[in-house]
Amino acid sequence: MRQQNDDIKQETNEIFQIPKNIKKSLNYHKHWNENWKTSTVEAAKMVEQIIKAKEQGLIVIASNTSQWGKISHENTNKINEDALFSKLIKSKQVDKQVFGEYWIYIIKNKVVVLDDINIDGNVYVVDCEIQCKGRVNITMELFATKDAIIDVKLAHIISPIQWNTKLHHDIPVELQRLNDMINECFGIKYFDEAIIYTKEALKLSVEAFGTSHPYVGDFNNSQGNLYFQNEQYDKAIVCYKKSLKIRLDIFGMNHIDVAWAYNNLGSVHIKELQYAKSVQCFEKSLKIRLSIFGIKHADVASSYNNLGVAHYYNEEYNKAIQCHEKSLKIRLELFGIHHIDVALSYNNLGVVYSKKEQHDKVIEYNQRSLKTTLKVYGMNHIEVASLYYNIGTAYYYKNDFDKSIENHEKTLKIRLNILGKNHSDVALSYDNLGVAYFNKMQYNKAIECYENALDIRLEIHEPNHVNIALSYYNLGVTYFSKGDYDKAISYHQKSLDMRLEGSDVSRIDIALSYFNLGTVYDKISAFDKAIECYERALKTRLDIFGIKHNEVALSYYYLGCSYYNKGQHDKAVECHEKSLKIRIDLFGINHADVALSYNNLGTSYYGKEQHKKAIDCYEKSLKIRIAIYGIKHVDVALSYNNLGVVYYCKGQYKKAIECYEKSLKIRLHVFGINHGDVAMSYYNLGSVYDKDARYDKAIEYYEKSLKIRLKVFGINHTDVSASYYNLGCSYYNKELYDKAIEYHEHALQIRKTIFKSAKIDIGDSNCWLGMAFEKKGEKEAAYNYFEEAWKVYNVVLGQYHEYTLDVKEQVRKLNASLL
Repeated sequence: MRQQNDDIKQETNEIFQIPKNIKKSLNYHKHWNENWKTSTVEAAKMVEQIIKAKEQGLIVIASNTSQWGKISHENTNKINEDALFSKLIKSKQVDKQVFGEYWIYIIKNKVVVLDDINIDGNVYVVDCEIQCKGRVNITMELFATKDAIIDVKLAHIISPIQWNTKLHHDIPVELQRLNDMINECFGIKYFDEAIIYTKEALKLSVEAFGTSHPYVGDFNNSQGNLYFQNEQYDKAIVCYKKSLKIRLDIFGMNHIDVAWAYNNLGSVHIKELQYAKSVQCFEKSLKIRLSIFGIKHADVASSYNNLGVAHYYNEEYNKAIQCHEKSLKIRLELFGIHHIDVALSYNNLGVVYSKKEQHDKVIEYNQRSLKTTLKVYGMNHIEVASLYYNIGTAYYYKNDFDKSIENHEKTLKIRLNILGKNHSDVALSYDNLGVAYFNKMQYNKAIECYENALDIRLEIHEPNHVNIALSYYNLGVTYFSKGDYDKAISYHQKSLDMRLEGSDVSRIDIALSYFNLGTVYDKISAFDKAIECYERALKTRLDIFGIKHNEVALSYYYLGCSYYNKGQHDKAVECHEKSLKIRIDLFGINHADVALSYNNLGTSYYGKEQHKKAIDCYEKSLKIRIAIYGIKHVDVALSYNNLGVVYYCKGQYKKAIECYEKSLKIRLHVFGINHGDVAMSYYNLGSVYDKDARYDKAIEYYEKSLKIRLKVFGINHTDVSASYYNLGCSYYNKELYDKAIEYHEHALQIRKTIFKSAKIDIGDSNCWLGMAFEKKGEKEAAYNYFEEAWKVYNVVLGQYHEYTLDVKEQVRKLNASLL
């Protein structure tokens, strides 16, 4: 292909030397389009054929042939009727060709008499005689060969242009050939090759006609289109601007090619993210098209559509909607409902409403688009897949995950049929299904989808590709939610390593990987590692966003949580205060995240046993949450619960009970009876009554908590073991030791099942069982349980911890008494 281009360049330099002192045709305003150019090239070929055949004749290109039936034949009695143009064009011997709106007539005659005729186009006189009888008008150009005879009257009306084979045939024919090659290469996406042809065409056009000629404008436009497709947007802008200037100089403002030039500039400004400039260009294009065509025209609809797109990218969503609605109205009137442009308008409206988070509107417009697109293309089409994708995404944001899955599955099926398995869009469909299943807490199905996406991406992408890292990330998040923390760490680490090594990776994603690794380490109580990850995420986010950003606030928040869990409450307070300050600056006081920061700041003060400050923070959090949500909301219930915890620790049991009861009431209203948070409220009330030595009340609430937890979690769960454990403690305090033993044995059995290694909870259960058996006088059983407690405490707490020393002493005493 390139060698062929080199040949063309050499040939152009040798053949096309432009003659001097030849008048060039200049009247382009009315007729300059692809059909006109094709017609004039064909006419030029016919001129040369007649010359070479040594024949004579007239060639006419005209767009108004439908009016010629009204030609008057007055005063024709003195004329050779066989030479009358009006009769000749009706003769079967006359050749005719049509190119769009243009007709070409080839009349081979020695003499042609033009009789009362308006020719809206060109006339070529080839070595014949033209006589003029009546009113004759030629709107464009009159070309004449050297032996042609032109009626004096006609020559006064329009100056003949002397035919020059090089200028009027060879160059236009070559330009047409180059244009055809450009279009052919464009069609098969050989953009670099096509650009070479445009450069040849531009060079030839400028040498032949000068810089201000429609051909130069057209080939600059073509070159701009090619640079646009090649994503060389700076070069495209240069070409489009040259084309626009030439077209404005030649045609003036109110011309369809000028409208196209503004339209193309608008499109490339969008690619360059220059949305305000794009809006200006599309508005100018629209104004011209409205002036030329009026409102009811496809190009006007297209201008409104493009202007809507520009407003969309410029975040002017209401203006975008107005434009797309105007485009839609025109298209419906022109084409009816079952037309792909109508489907496009519906789709674009859905896209804008998506940005406005009006998901019902998104679904409505995409479903309308889908109905039309299905009618036009049928089911198995990529546009249909995209529309199902949009609908599925909208249902996802409405939390209707079943419908989201239904639509994404349709998308996947179509894409698999059309694209095959190993395609990025198929991987994306698996991703979207994974997200929907994840939100339904169907983690195994989510993992299956994410693994399918990963397999495809590993097959089609280079190592360390951003999308492979994304798949590992998604798997990490899902395994975390599933509680498989080792796998979560493994996948998050893979994702992070790829993002650190990849060349085309956003630092935002790197921060996110560190952050999510931190959450997993925090969950498995590896607080030092969690803090390390959170601090790296924070540093990156500070570098990217600066201090005043929500992601920075989130990093401080989670750092605060890890420091709290590690027991470094001063550090926790420091981090939560920073998070709180940023959030107040960003959102103002009445915001959910501000309430959350106050809540966790309160928890940190609680950890420092600064109960007054804790209560102050919890009350601020509660006030904000009531202002935002009203009283019947889970976060309001949580605030009351946390206040209850602090009052409990302060020994203010009446206030603690009051807060816990408010929390319980809200949770019952929101969740119903069978929910973990309701069980927690009953459990906490039991703890207060137990502390206040009201053991019957304590047992009543603990049993309610246990009943719910068994139903919600099943037997082998830490919260179930805690309920059994506290029931055992209350029965012990009531001196009902058999009951105490029964419940503590249940708790111990569950804890041994859940925990695979020594845990303090197992030590505690053994200790209480030892105490209960000792109270019953069963010293051997008591000895065995205390000994087990001692072993656990020795491993978990160390040999010098007070709990370890206490049970060690109990073992010593019981051992002595058993001897």
